[in-house]
Amino acid sequence: MRNRILSTGLLMTALIVLIFLSYRAVAEPDAQGGATAEEISPIAEPHAKMPDARKARRLLERIDEDEATHRSDDITQRAKVAAGANANARLSLDLIANGGSGNRRNDGVTSGTVSGRGTKIAIEIFATGVTTPLIGMQLRFDIDATLLTFVKAENSAFALNLPSPPTGTDFAATSPVTLPSSNFLARAEFTTASDVTDREFSIGIASVVLSESQSSSDRLITRNRISFNVPTTLTPDFDGDGMVGFSDFLAFAGRYGTRRGDGRYQAKYDLNRDGAIDFSDFLSFAGSYGKPPPNSGGSSPDGEQRGGTPKMYWVDTGKIQRANLDGSNVEDLITTGLSAPDGIALDVERGKMYWTDWIADKIQRANLDGSNVEDLITTGSYGLRGIALDVERGKMYWTDWIAAKIQRANLDGSNVEDLITT
Repeated sequence: MRNRILSTGLLMTALIVLIFLSYRAVAEPDAQGGATAEEISPIAEPHAKMPDARKARRLLERIDEDEATHRSDDITQRAKVAAGANANARLSLDLIANGGSGNRRNDGVTSGTVSGRGTKIAIEIFATGVTTPLIGMQLRFDIDATLLTFVKAENSAFALNLPSPPTGTDFAATSPVTLPSSNFLARAEFTTASDVTDREFSIGIASVVLSESQSSSDRLITRNRISFNVPTTLTPDFDGDGMVGFSDFLAFAGRYGTRRGDGRYQAKYDLNRDGAIDFSDFLSFAGSYGKPPPNSGGSSPDGEQRGGTPKMYWVDTGKIQRANLDGSNVEDLITTGLSAPDGIALDVERGKMYWTDWIADKIQRANLDGSNVEDLITTGSYGLRGIALDVERGKMYWTDWIAAKIQRANLDGSNVEDLITT
């Protein structure tokens, strides 16, 4: 009996202590900014008829939930602080002729022809829309390692660099680096790892990381690529003698059944350009056998028509089109992402077309076949109309009807200048 009384007494004492502590937790503000009695009383009110111990536990649980919410808010705030200032920067690639040193200016060359093994290829990378100095960057390229070997990437403005095999380089600066007005980011060099004669391949960007500080950086990607050895025409007259004959059949048969990347594939035999020389290509070849090759006017890598019918280009509401000069063979080149394209101009040598879009407030460009669309300039005035190119000097000119200006810029959209204001 004495033991039972003692146990009951201890239980009552523990319950009183728990209620007392619960009351203090509700009544006193927490030293670290926790809930006060006024803040918690609405929470406790629906549970007023609960036994005191259960009520205390519920209140303590709610305080824990409150603290968890504060911690979550802190994490969210830290994530916002860590977000970089250059998240909207845009990347573009430019092929340097003959693997040269480059000119640190985006000339818009996105295709070329390369042959042999051990051939040097050089490109330049540009980043428009970078708004802060950089203390470092990481470059990672997307290449087929069976065809290309990454050699190096360089930018002398960054004092330190470390190769990051097999496809990139890390850069660091001893003092913040501001990109030049041309938006030049780096020059990269590759060599062909095997004989790439007549083999179609490309160079792309896997990712670029731009660091404004040790705690702030942005990871950028792009679909833009530089393409090589894309057939200028798609013709079954592989030997070029003006007739689709038995020698062409033997050449086709020697590549039949191959696929892009298997070491024997050659793009000129892939008549439908789907990455495989297969039965559909055989049927296409058979349809021309014993005849002169059809004049398909096939497309070059940059979209320029060579050996085929000359083309005219125009803009319409929400699309860009082209056709033969006699009005036949109308093609829709771009049908998405356009609002009100107004003017259009061609750089046939580099395979590019440029246009203004006054509702979207943009100057854009693309390959002549409509691929690889790039945003070059956004002004905020919504009055961009008409465009002309001075290709030799690397300039484009346009009017802004709202701001009442004539302006110009480099062909990559950099170095915008007001020429005439009224």
